[in-house]
Amino acid sequence: MKADFSDRTNERHRLWQDALPLYYLGDGEFVAIDRGSPSGESVVYLHPHLDVAHGTEIAPTFGEFMDRYTQLGCPGPDRERLMPFITSGIGIDLDGGPAQRWLEFLGADLRHSQ
Repeated sequence: MKADFSDRTNERHRLWQDALPLYYLGDGEFVAIDRGSPSGESVVYLHPHLDVAHGTEIAPTFGEFMDRYTQLGCPGPDRERLMPFITSGIGIDLDGGPAQRWLEFLGADLRHSQ
């Protein structure tokens, strides 16, 4: 990957340079930790063709990713299943409409008391 995305001045390439893959989704897509993010551990979606979802922040930290993803009932890691729950600037949005409808569909509020 580093040879394919070697321009560190390009933010979309930088993501591949600083990525620590968490899991492979298939077709060259990954969920990864962005070690170059402000927290040093923001969880992002990576796409090999730099499509519009490439670089989308799923959670600001790994801990928040695990917390939010499990509270949501682990809907699936691939883009089609996860992106409806993502709000720009927030990541997985447990208070958003899609998350609330999903939790209602599951028949329970899986969120822990805050």
